[in-house]
Amino acid sequence: MKLRSSVKKTKSKLEKSPSFRFPSFRGEPEKLRASRSHDSLLAPGIEPLEINANEDAVIRPVHSSLSGQDNCFEVITPSGSRCFSCRTGAERDRWMENLRRSIQPNKDHLRRLETELRLCVMEAQGLPPKKRYFCQVCLDGALYACTSSKPRLESLVWAEVFELAGLPPVRHVTLYLYKDSDKKTRRGASQRDKASYLGLVSIPVDGRAESGASWCHFGEKWYPLSGPPPGKGKVVSPVPALRLKWLLRSLNVLPVEQYRWRERQREGERERESGGRERERERVRVEGEWWEREREGERARVEGEWWERERVVREREGGSESGERECECVLCLCLCLCLCLCLCLFLSFPPHFFHHLTSLPCRGIDLFPKATHSHCACCFTDH
Repeated sequence: MKLRSSVKKTKSKLEKSPSFRFPSFRGEPEKLRASRSHDSLLAPGIEPLEINANEDAVIRPVHSSLSGQDNCFEVITPSGSRCFSCRTGAERDRWMENLRRSIQPNKDHLRRLETELRLCVMEAQGLPPKKRYFCQVCLDGALYACTSSKPRLESLVWAEVFELAGLPPVRHVTLYLYKDSDKKTRRGASQRDKASYLGLVSIPVDGRAESGASWCHFGEKWYPLSGPPPGKGKVVSPVPALRLKWLLRSLNVLPVEQYRWRERQREGERERESGGRERERERVRVEGEWWEREREGERARVEGEWWERERVVREREGGSESGERECECVLCLCLCLCLCLCLCLFLSFPPHFFHHLTSLPCRGIDLFPKATHSHCACCFTDH
């Protein structure tokens, strides 16, 4: 694979001469003037970078504190290293991912360990005042970031946070403390090449990077500085120390087949759970219907018994009423028969019989006193 990087082009003698000017490229291209320089004026400003598959190359992001620009990454090969700058962080991540896949095509089918570090360099103590200090952050001996140079007045506070992702397995996190040189360059920046080394702080990871398991470790405390011994007659009190707050997290990434297998297992479990829930809902529904039918049957049975009792009671009440009515009817019939018999007897006797009865004395009392008026049987009038 060919990767092009911009390189600085050396100027030829003609380019350094104020009388020489490059032709304008606006409109139609013009012919270049003749030059006796051995440097080619048409030499491109970019050169290819060869990266082969399965090559022992390292592709990592470069912190802006080292490169001076944002969104940079570095490609380290056995032949050397190159640094590239991108417009955005997403573009940088895309380039790094494509390059890693070109070097390792079967990346998704291998088990790997990805590490990320969040480090906060907070402050320092026990350092001489009126001097400028800075720290370099190294992981397993490789430089990854650098703090700004700040003076030590009443206190020395950096409070700078470094977030480094996509790291290889880390065994040691080391911070090197330097005293910046007082000399200034023309651009106003300190000469860090002439900085004085004061000491270091080493944080071991306790070999957990080799375990191959996901883990997370957090730490916040004062770390004493371990450095070269002071000269003769010099006593360092108190011991310089750095206050650090850091979080190192390692993630074990499995091959994609295992994730697919686990996803299928989860889908099967979800289907079984959904099927179990469906069966449970069906069972509850059937039981509810059965209990509803039972309640309906019980209610119908109770209502039937109630109506049966009502019918029996009504039948009993109706029987007594019919008996009373029958008794009344028999009594009325007897009375009617008695009246009819009396009428028949009355009509069967002659009239003089009744007259004879009326004439019979009863102890001086007439049973049928003589009527003062006679009645006509035809017109019911008195005669």
